[in-house]
Amino acid sequence: MTSPPPGRRRPARAFAAPGLTLCLLALLSACGGASARKNPDFFTARSSGSTLTGVYNPAGFTSEEVRELLKGGCAEERLASYAEAPGSGVASFTAVCDGEAAFGNGHMQFERRAEGGILVEQMGSGADGRLTTRPPRVHP
Repeated sequence: MTSPPPGRRRPARAFAAPGLTLCLLALLSACGGASARKNPDFFTARSSGSTLTGVYNPAGFTSEEVRELLKGGCAEERLASYAEAPGSGVASFTAVCDGEAAFGNGHMQFERRAEGGILVEQMGSGADGRLTTRPPRVHP
């Protein structure tokens, strides 16, 4: 491939952002269950459409805390349903937002901080494939 003439840029590739987004999401969510087993003060959730799924360690979070934290992954901050199933030292959950998820396809991380509160980080992509993040926040 040759370089463009001076003063001209190559056109952006339409697939670059969605591909990068999918890679980042896959990397971030690949060890969610393993991380929850090793670190009870940390868990992740994935969003797809209006559904949020993940695994948490009951030694670090209560079911009520998880439900409350997941509301922040919904555009209207409300859950229509929540269910969980016990596993080997962890609990897997599925929640459905009352409306759409904050991101069509996304990832959330929750980590209990030693100084108090729970750090919440979110990122995802919309229908256009653009990566979107929310500033990290501390949930009381």
